[in-house]
Amino acid sequence: MAQATKIPEFVLHTGKTLVDNGFEAYLVGGCVRDVFFLNREPEDWDLATNATPEQMMQLFPNSVYENTFGTVIVKTIQDADTVETQEMGRRLHKHNIEITTFRTESAYSDKRHPDSIQFAKTIQEDVSRRDFTFDAFAVPFVMKKNEVGLGDILDLFGGIADVKKKIIRAVGKPDERFSEDALRLVRAVRFATELGFAIEKDTLIYKSTSKSGGENPCFVAVNHKNQVLVANYSGGNVGFLALNADGELSDLLFVQQHFGKGTTSRQEAPHAHSAWFHPKTNDVISVDLGTNQLWFSKIDARNKELVFTNQKTLNMAEAAGPRHLVFHPNKNWMYVLNELNNTISLVTNNNGNYSIKTTVSTLPKGYEKYTKAADIRVSNDGKFLYASNRGHNSIAIFKVNLQNGDLVLVGFEPVKGANPRNFSLTLDDKFLLVANQDSNNIVSFKRDVETGKLSFVNEIQAPNPVCILF
Repeated sequence: MAQATKIPEFVLHTGKTLVDNGFEAYLVGGCVRDVFFLNREPEDWDLATNATPEQMMQLFPNSVYENTFGTVIVKTIQDADTVETQEMGRRLHKHNIEITTFRTESAYSDKRHPDSIQFAKTIQEDVSRRDFTFDAFAVPFVMKKNEVGLGDILDLFGGIADVKKKIIRAVGKPDERFSEDALRLVRAVRFATELGFAIEKDTLIYKSTSKSGGENPCFVAVNHKNQVLVANYSGGNVGFLALNADGELSDLLFVQQHFGKGTTSRQEAPHAHSAWFHPKTNDVISVDLGTNQLWFSKIDARNKELVFTNQKTLNMAEAAGPRHLVFHPNKNWMYVLNELNNTISLVTNNNGNYSIKTTVSTLPKGYEKYTKAADIRVSNDGKFLYASNRGHNSIAIFKVNLQNGDLVLVGFEPVKGANPRNFSLTLDDKFLLVANQDSNNIVSFKRDVETGKLSFVNEIQAPNPVCILF
């Protein structure tokens, strides 16, 4: 039996009103978890009932119903519309109660919202649509000698055990639930960060959180020494951190700020787009689209900071807009993907000095429509290189001259989608998978190891895919 003494009077009164009028009423969701298991004040008070929104509106005159999913907001403080201060607004909000009719949901065609919502008959149906087991609780309001109380906590999915183990687990099959609503995974990570819980099995396991050192971090690299680089796009800088033996991040150790600008509207300030450890020297190479340069540094292990090398930077062609790079397996050649002018530059190191050897286009001759390069990969045998074009919506295929690193165009493979932001080769190099962000699909191609050409195999739907890793 749950303790009613932990529940504010205005919540108990709301539940009593429903029960007195012949309806079922349950305290549901995160407020149950917070009050009974985490001993913290809930942000919201949520109830579920078999009363319809229209019936609730009759019971609670000071209420609002302005949605299509059966939720009525009951204002339990009469002057809730006359908020004059932020603190008063917060206090009044905490005295609002959201009551939702039992419901079930259909498929999520847009990967964000259910196509339709149907009112259900039982609380069991209602809690089955919850995202996570630690939210799938329900506590009935019961009447005892004209006093309102609470019954036993309904826990159909093992949420109590998961809270004790500090585990975030999906209700149902994780792959199905996360594919339904793309934001469910974001919510899981937010809860993991907020509560210090782990995310079970098919998703991620939360370890720690640290500052990246700048605004809009967009790229992370980790080397064999567990050193970590973070490229902060809007900050125009690179953060330096480290992982301990348990995989937990250190606090931010150092931030290396870039300066300067390029010549286009995308290059009016530094924009660190990626940062890499050189596979041979462990030097750091930062790719800055905004300054139109590569930036070179060494790691000062004693002082835990990045120190510019004597060369410091390499200027790319005007308006090139370098984005990503890939190292050839021989560790001597570096291919830089330039987003803005849709090219690939071969960069070599001669006696400690980096320079551009050759540059080739990622597009067919004469193509003039708007497009921008996105990502770049090289096969494990070093014989072929691939790059994705957003707009042209293709994978450009190149053969690598193993004598000097020059690229020879093989052809283009349509990606059967829009905006191929990222792609990856499988570990055995037999397949290439493309993430088409704007068409919500991931496409698989079989790779001919002799010619480098691609042939379509299959595709699946996925909500706004932007990265594929093996």
